[in-house]
Amino acid sequence: MSPQMAPHPCSQQGCPNLVAPGEGRYCPEHARVHQQQYDAQRGTSAKRGYGARWRKIRARKLARDPLCEDPYGVHGTGGAVVEATEVDHIVPKRDGGSDRMENLQSLCKSCHSRKTALEDGRWG
Repeated sequence: MSPQMAPHPCSQQGCPNLVAPGEGRYCPEHARVHQQQYDAQRGTSAKRGYGARWRKIRARKLARDPLCEDPYGVHGTGGAVVEATEVDHIVPKRDGGSDRMENLQSLCKSCHSRKTALEDGRWG
């Protein structure tokens, strides 16, 4: 049996609440506030360039390349076939990337999350 991790204090300054392992940095009350602030700052998906036009491009890419392109080799050396459910910009739009097919890759949820975490410093 492995030891269980102890709860940690909420990251909100002055908050006395403890947060269970795996529940994030903030207690539920402050997590909600921080998520609302993040959402307000980030803007809607349409304002970020992911409106109706993007949905059409995304559908075309998934129809053309329906399998995960597995950029990390996580699906095994046996060539496991995994359905792509997400379309990723190789060079992110915020860094000048375009919606051209050459800049898009079809990924499964796991690969897309891994790429996002590695590039944005999330999970760390």
